[in-house]
Amino acid sequence: MIQEAARYKPGDSMWVIYRQIGASERAVTALGFPGTHEKPLYVNATGESVLLTTGPYTDNVCRPVAPERMTDQQLRAGSEFADEAPCWCCATRGKQCELANRSHDERGTGRIVLARCFP
Repeated sequence: MIQEAARYKPGDSMWVIYRQIGASERAVTALGFPGTHEKPLYVNATGESVLLTTGPYTDNVCRPVAPERMTDQQLRAGSEFADEAPCWCCATRGKQCELANRSHDERGTGRIVLARCFP
């Protein structure tokens, strides 16, 4: 993860995507670098194989949709995957997740570096 983040310089736009894991505790799920790619590029920096799920907006937000509207992609550690869908989530091997994260904002589409995935 640090090696991926080091590719960018101070002042570059960045997202920090996190998950609430307790009443006052959060864990970083991914770092995103908007405006760096034509379509979302996901980089698996978790150190293990994960399931990346992508899908469409629903009423202009990222939320669960019918399975036939989603794409699942198994990502090996260190691998990359590009997908045009604007929403994503990632899960540990053998688990599922719910679409909740955006792959772009007003600054553009980005490179999303996965740090930790949850069931």
